[in-house]
Amino acid sequence: MEFSGLAEDAATAIEHRDALCDCRLATAGDEVAAASRQLLGILFAQDWSHDVEQAVYAALIGHYYDRFGDHAVAIARQVCYLATGHLPQGSAVGTAHSCLGCARAVGVRPGHPTASSRTVRHLRRFDRCARATLAANITAAQAATATPSLLPA
Repeated sequence: MEFSGLAEDAATAIEHRDALCDCRLATAGDEVAAASRQLLGILFAQDWSHDVEQAVYAALIGHYYDRFGDHAVAIARQVCYLATGHLPQGSAVGTAHSCLGCARAVGVRPGHPTASSRTVRHLRRFDRCARATLAANITAAQAATATPSLLPA
C-alpha cells in the first residue's frame, strides 16, 4: 500500500472534480482498513515477541493510517457530490468536514450552469476545507510514521 498515491488521488479528485476518483479511493480505503486489521492481528498473535510499548506504537501507526484512508475516501465522496450533485451510496454527509452542508444548503445542484455566485462561494469554501482536511491528515500520518513528505507538490 502506497499512501503517497492515496494523497495524490485525493488531491487530483479535488483539483479536477473527478467523480471517478471516488471508486479508486474507496478501494484504497478498503485496502488501508484491511492492512490495519492485519496489523492488529499480528499484534495480538501469540508469537508477538516484542514488548508492550512497541505494540502500542505499531497500533497507533495503524490507526493513523486507517484514519488517513478514511479522510481520503470522505474527500473523494464529497468531490463526487461537487461533480455530480449526488452523494455516492453509503456516504454520510460531511464525513470529513461539515462544509458539505454549505453546498447543500443553497438548494441548487453544484456545477450547474445557473449556479449563483453564492453557490460558487460555498463550493470554493468547501474546496478549501477539503484541502485543509487532507493536508492535516497527511501531516498527522507523516508525524506518526516519520516518513518523507506525502504532501502533493
